[in-house]
Amino acid sequence: MTKTGHGENPRKSDVPVTHRTKGNKTGTDKPKKRHRLTGAELDAHPAMIELRRMLKDGELDAGRTRDYLNKEGNKA
Repeated sequence: MTKTGHGENPRKSDVPVTHRTKGNKTGTDKPKKRHRLTGAELDAHPAMIELRRMLKDGELDAGRTRDYLNKEGNKA
């Protein structure tokens, strides 16, 4: 048996440390991608319909849309 160096265990396999995990850890390495609405889904969304109505009626101007969305989004 040949020595592999200081502090190394010759019986350990050559598998990198990242693959030697304990238990079932499948799917924990990558964060889930958030589903973004497509154009058609966005057009049909109730909040988008209300936003368009408000812009059309003059209740909201284009410059204030983001402020309104942030305020409304925080309520949910």
